[in-house]
Amino acid sequence: MRTPRAPLAALFTLCLSLLALAAPPRAAAEPSDLALWVTNGRVTTLARSGQTLYVGGTFSLVGPMWGRGVALDAATGLVRGAESPEVIGEVRAAIEDGAGGWFIGGVFDSVGGVRRRNVAHITASGAVSAWNPDANGAVAALARQGSKVYLGGDFGTVGGVTRNRAAAVDAVTGALRAFNPNVNGNVRALLVVDSTVYVGGSVFFVGGQARANLAAVDTATGALRPWAPGAGAQVLALTRAGGRMLVGGSFVTLAGLPRNRLGAFDLSTGAITGWDPNANADINAIALDDTLVYVGGNFLTLGGVTRRQVAAVGLESGVPTAWAPVMDGGVASIVVRGGVPHVGGAFRSVAGVPRDYLAALDPVSGAATAWNPAAGGTVNVLASQGDVVYAGGTFTLINGLRRQSAAAIDLATGQALAWDPLLGPAATVSKLLVLDSRVLIGGTFQSLGGTNREHLAAVDATSGALLAWDPDPSSSVGSMVSDGATVWFGGAFTSVAGQPRNRVAAVDATTGALLAWDPLGNGIVSGLALDGGTLYLGGSFTQIAGTTRNRLAAVDAGTAALLPWNPDANSSVGALSVAGGRVYALGSFSSIGGQARTGVASIDAASGAVTAWNPAPNIAPSALEVSGSTVYLGGAFSAIGLRAGA
Repeated sequence: MRTPRAPLAALFTLCLSLLALAAPPRAAAEPSDLALWVTNGRVTTLARSGQTLYVGGTFSLVGPMWGRGVALDAATGLVRGAESPEVIGEVRAAIEDGAGGWFIGGVFDSVGGVRRRNVAHITASGAVSAWNPDANGAVAALARQGSKVYLGGDFGTVGGVTRNRAAAVDAVTGALRAFNPNVNGNVRALLVVDSTVYVGGSVFFVGGQARANLAAVDTATGALRPWAPGAGAQVLALTRAGGRMLVGGSFVTLAGLPRNRLGAFDLSTGAITGWDPNANADINAIALDDTLVYVGGNFLTLGGVTRRQVAAVGLESGVPTAWAPVMDGGVASIVVRGGVPHVGGAFRSVAGVPRDYLAALDPVSGAATAWNPAAGGTVNVLASQGDVVYAGGTFTLINGLRRQSAAAIDLATGQALAWDPLLGPAATVSKLLVLDSRVLIGGTFQSLGGTNREHLAAVDATSGALLAWDPDPSSSVGSMVSDGATVWFGGAFTSVAGQPRNRVAAVDATTGALLAWDPLGNGIVSGLALDGGTLYLGGSFTQIAGTTRNRLAAVDAGTAALLPWNPDANSSVGALSVAGGRVYALGSFSSIGGQARTGVASIDAASGAVTAWNPAPNIAPSALEVSGSTVYLGGAFSAIGLRAGA
C-alpha cells in the first residue's frame, strides 16, 4: 500500500521551492524518507527536541498527505491508500467508471506519478490506466453514457485536437469522439439523458448560436438542439429526477421566469415547471433520494426559511423539509448513500461539532454522524460506488487531527503526538523555542486552553499544558532567542508586563520577569540571532538607542548597548541566522551596504561588511535555515543565480 507522501520540506507549505546553497560540502546528508505528517496551512517555525519536531504557523490541521483526490472507506472515513494515487493539482470533477474505479477531472499534471493533464482514469486497484484524453485546460464536469465519457470545462483542445470547452472520448481507449458542440464560455455541469447532453455553465454561444448559460446538444455529434430556455446567470448543477431535470446555479431567472438559483424543466416538453424552492444564494450541488432533493451551496435561506448551506426539499412541492443541519461554510458537493447524505465543501463544523470539509449527515436529525475523514482543505466533489466515497478538491491532507497553529510530530513515526497547546481559533504562531522541558510559543494570540496569555507563553514540552511563565507583551511576538538564563524576543509590542518596551525585550527564562535590558528601538523587530554576547536585530526600525540603524543592528546581549555593526538595509529584514562568523539576513530589501541583494544576504558578523555570497534569487525568498555550511532557502522564486527551476 502506498504511504502518504510527506517529506520534511512539505511541512513548509509556504515554500514553492527549496534550494541548498553550499559552501564546502558536508560529509553526509541526513535522510528524509520519514512519512512525516503535514499541515493544511503555512508553517513559519520549527523547533526540534530529540525525536520530537514542534511545528508552528497558521494551520488548523495536521495529517498524512495523500494528494487532492482520495478513495475513502464509506464506513470508517479512512483513506484506502492502495486506491488513492496522488493527484498533483486540484480535482474538480469525479464520476464512477462502473467497475470500481473513477474518472477524474480538474487542474492537475500528474496522477500517481504518471503524467496526466487535467483528466485521468483510476482503476479499482488504484492504478492509473493508459486512458489519457489530455485536455489542455481545466476539466470541471464529467458525465458517462455507455462507451463515452463527456468532458466539460475551460479547455480548448483534447488530445491536441480543437474542442472548445466540451468533448467526448471513448471510455476505454480515451480516443476523441466526433462530439463537438464548440462552446463559447466555461462549462460547469453536464447531464446526459437519452440522446441529449445538457450543458450548463457560463455559456454564451454553442455551435455559433447564442445560448444563455444552458443548452442541449446531440450526444453523437454535439449539434445544438433548438431548446433555448436561458438562465439569467451561471448554471452549476444539473440532475435528473425522473421525467424532470433539476437545475441549480447563480441565476435569478430561468426561461424568463423568476427562479432564485433553483428550477426544473420537463424533459419531454422542455418547459419550465412550477418547482421553485427559492434559494437566496448560489446552489452548487443537487442530489436525489427518492422523493427528497438535497441541495448544497452558499445560501442561508430556502423557501423563505433559514437553511444554512444544505437543505432538503420535496421533489414535488419544492418546499423545504424540517431537516436543517447547521453548517458553518459552503457545500460544494453531495452524494447520498443508503439514505444518508454525504457532503463536501468549505465548512469546518456541523452544529458546532468539528467536521473539516467532509461530513455525513443524519437524514432525520441533520446532526453529523461518526463518519469524519477530516480533510485539510476545500472538497470540490464527491462520488460514490460500492463501499467507497471518492473525494476531490484542494486539500493537502486527509484523516487529519485538529491543531491550531502548533503541533508536535514524532520523528520516529512521522505522526502527530497528543501535544496540543489549545491555542484559540484565530491564533497564529511565529516562533517556537524549546527550553529545557518547556516550549516557548510566540505569535499573535490571547489564550491557550481557555486561559489568558497574550502573544507569548510557555507550555510543557510533553503534555502541552500551559505553564505559569507569562511575560505579557502588548502585541505580537515574531522572533525569540535564549541562552538558557535569558529570553530575548522581538515583535510589534510597545510594552511588556505593563512597562514600556519598543518591539524588543528580555525576560528571565525561569520566571518570565521583565529585565531592565532595553535597546530603545523605533520599529518592529522581526528577526533575532544570538552569537556569544552579541544580539543581532533585524526588522523595520531605523533607529536603535536614538542612533540610525536601518533595519539591521547589533547590541550587547547583557547591557543592550548599541554596537558599531551597521550593514544598512534599504528595506525590512524578517529573519536572521548566525553561522561561521556570518550573519545571514532574509527580508524584502534589494540592497545592503549599498550592494544589490534580492531579499537574502550574508554579512560579516564582526565588521558588518556584506560578503561576496550572493545567491541572487529572481524573487526574494520567504524562508531561511542554516545548517553547518549549507543555507536552505524557500519561497516563490524560480531561479537562483543563473540556474532556473531550482
